[in-house]
Amino acid sequence: MNHVWVSFSAPTSRALRLAAVSAAAIGVTFSVYFMRVQFAFIHAFWIYCLISAVLTVLLLIAALAHYRARRSSIEVATRPVRT
Repeated sequence: MNHVWVSFSAPTSRALRLAAVSAAAIGVTFSVYFMRVQFAFIHAFWIYCLISAVLTVLLLIAALAHYRARRSSIEVATRPVRT
């Protein structure tokens, strides 16, 4: 049996980090929408939606922190050395 291996340049590539931030931002957007629906129309909050919203915000914070940390370390590593 032949195995096909998919190779990415690195798990910290810019495209993957940007995709993680984008997906987390979309998740937060939907969480805010659903929280608004719960408050405005249902007049009740469901504990699982609250937990999901909090976790999604934490995921966005972690994705942004990782994106910024890797971006700044890459900029430092690729900065030309003055002699």
